[in-house]
Amino acid sequence: MKKNFILCILIGLFLCNNMNASKVSHSIPKPTTKMVFKTSLGQFEVGDKDLGAMNWLDARKACMEIGKGWRLPTREELNLIYFNKNKMGVFVKDNYWTDEEGYSFDVAWCQNFDTGDQNSFPKINKNQTRPVRSINQ
Repeated sequence: MKKNFILCILIGLFLCNNMNASKVSHSIPKPTTKMVFKTSLGQFEVGDKDLGAMNWLDARKACMEIGKGWRLPTREELNLIYFNKNKMGVFVKDNYWTDEEGYSFDVAWCQNFDTGDQNSFPKINKNQTRPVRSINQ
């Protein structure tokens, strides 16, 4: 019982710290559309530049601050972007965040733009951020 209480306090402190750390203070550049893709779930457009390396919460917030509909890509979308990266311009050989959380509350999925591997990483890690936006058909 005492261990559960301490665990709850630690989780609460972790979440409070991350909320305060999630204040993105830099100016978010408005992306222009670089490429449009069609998937089984519909169409989406990809921003023309990275927003930089940041933790997962900041990455989600930075995408939303760009404007209506901008967000982190799904795992499927990011994989499609990876296989077309040479047609799209510059991507760093680093991990890029997806919007999908991993096997526990403190991890999320990334794709490595050097190897193509998808893995989950702690949300506090700083990984690259490339925004996408769904296109209504």
